[in-house]
Amino acid sequence: AIHTYPFDIWVTNPTSLKDVWISGLASAEVAICTVHPPRDNFHCVIFAAECIREARLDVRLIPKTGTIVPEYRRHFYLPDSKIPGAIIAISAATRAFLLDHFKLPADRVKLIYQGIDTSRFHSTKALKRESFNRYPIEEACDPVLGCIGSFEQRKGQEVLLEAIDSLRRTLLPELHLILVGDGPDEADLKSKVRQRDLETTVSFYPFTDEPELAIERLDLLVLPSIYHEGLPNILQEALAMGTPVVASDIGGVSEVVKNDVTGILVKPGDAVALANGIHKLWRDTPNLNAVRQNGIDLVKKRVDRNKQFQELYAFLHEFLDHSRSLSYSKNQNSSSSTLTDHPPAHSLSRNKSGHNSNPME
Repeated sequence: AIHTYPFDIWVTNPTSLKDVWISGLASAEVAICTVHPPRDNFHCVIFAAECIREARLDVRLIPKTGTIVPEYRRHFYLPDSKIPGAIIAISAATRAFLLDHFKLPADRVKLIYQGIDTSRFHSTKALKRESFNRYPIEEACDPVLGCIGSFEQRKGQEVLLEAIDSLRRTLLPELHLILVGDGPDEADLKSKVRQRDLETTVSFYPFTDEPELAIERLDLLVLPSIYHEGLPNILQEALAMGTPVVASDIGGVSEVVKNDVTGILVKPGDAVALANGIHKLWRDTPNLNAVRQNGIDLVKKRVDRNKQFQELYAFLHEFLDHSRSLSYSKNQNSSSSTLTDHPPAHSLSRNKSGHNSNPME
């Protein structure tokens, strides 16, 4: 069943919201909640724990987390020690941060990548034709670069504009940059484009829920983020389509962007390094077609959605089996629940021979 409600009901009628959640959770064995910054003092993991506790539901709670932001707190991941649960991290970097910064128990945090739908993110002639119609750019442009995402300071578009300004004056005079997205910095970025006299070099396009069309139009994808980055889907989507990437070496980016293999990593916030990385990948890479194929192969091997879904499915089954066995043992022994009673989230990271089966290692 799907239960929906307007978000502002949290402010206007929180009791009815709790009724909706309890109704939705009542028939579930597992609740997976995305960790996000608090919204008007509301956090879904905390709220889910309250519903489970107050209604005495037999539900396991699994927070799932990607990018870590300063507003995150330890209790977003462990809201109630009496509720069985685990934590899913979508990158190795995120998992390491949770262990190091929040001191979460290692056996509670499982690495499972988001996974990319390779049947959707796959370059075709028909997609290319549609992409050229959606994003019309002069054929003489060489290369066509793209940055797809929210227009905000942490995404580093201002650093990218500085790099583009330098490149078009020197090494890549025919380049063109597509900025696709929206956000609080949009007006400021457009102003900086005018200030740098980049109107014919930079094009703005609105947010799209069809990123494959934007990616298909690009020669290179650029991710210039300067802080608070996890493992953006757009990187994996671009690689799946054979589009090499120049990206800041930040968060979990290096888990898919491999220097001179699938792209180039650069120092965050360094416009000179970013410009050099773009030029190197486009002009100084001996076999760019090999880089394109490497990206496709990496996604298929490591972050294909079907494979990651199978891993999630297997993890949930093992988690539930272990949790049920603990519950049965507790009932037999009439013992109380403690934090150490939770099933270990790392159990699927070992195969029968005892070796780590992490797809990114």
